[in-house]
This record gives sequence, C-alpha cells and structure tokens, in this order.
Amino acid sequence: MRIGMALPQHGEYATRESIARVAREAGRDADALPIIARANATLADSPIPEAGCTPFAGTVAQWAEDVDWVTSLGIDHLFFAIDGPIERRLHAMAELQRLLR
Repeated sequence: MRIGMALPQHGEYATRESIARVAREAGRDADALPIIARANATLADSPIPEAGCTPFAGTVAQWAEDVDWVTSLGIDHLFFAIDGPIERRLHAMAELQRLLR
C-alpha cells in the first residue's frame, strides 16, 4: 500500500494510527506495514526562522530536529532527496549522522 502525504509540522497530518486503520480496512496486516517517508530537503547555510520553515528546509541542525519530529510520528524509514552538488549532499548527510548519534 502506498499513501502519499505532505507532513506539515503544524496542523493536520496522517498518523500511524490512521494509516493502520486504512490498511486494516483494505484487508492488510497493519502491523507489518512499514511507514516510509521522503524528505524533500533544502539545505541552507544559515537557519531559517521557524515561522517560514517547512520540514527539512534549513540547516543540517534543523534537519536533525525534523528527524526527531518524524520519528515521533512512528515513521519507520526516512530517505532524503537533496538537490545540489554531490559533495555538499554527502557532507550534509555525514553531518546529520553525526548530530543524530
């Protein structure tokens, strides 16, 4: 089952429970259903104020806060889509890994 959704940090979003309910209604084993999210990440050199910031937009430190938030939603796996030069993307992911340890 694939459900596409945007996850606004403040407001309505699909919860693990609501996804499980839809899975059960479709005759699926909700406990075996992995929840995978894609972070369409935008890397900034300086922090973006929270009021104007969407999830995974900003510095790597802001991304780390967003990972904590996504984890609290019950997301099992998170993958990143990042634009820009490969060296910058690799550096950002290494820094994120360091911050999340």
